[in-house]
Amino acid sequence: MSDTGKKLKPQIQIHANISEKTAKQYWSRISNLPIEQFRKTLRQTSRSSKNMRVKNTLPYGVFRIYISDVELVHKLKGWIKGLIEQSEK
Repeated sequence: MSDTGKKLKPQIQIHANISEKTAKQYWSRISNLPIEQFRKTLRQTSRSSKNMRVKNTLPYGVFRIYISDVELVHKLKGWIKGLIEQSEK
């Protein structure tokens, strides 16, 4: 894995009805980041939904990536800004 990949710390947030193992395998495959690199999984239900959310709307939970490199953060923000500007043309 590159040095850049080591600076990425993925985390998932899942509801009680979702398998942590399945969710981590899915996001690891999608992101090409090893499961060992994942931060602790968050298990919680949104207070606003009060357990009324339709099941399986987020079958693999929510995926976040924490970046521990300021230079890389600025580079990504620049790429995002460029993509937004391209899409507005």
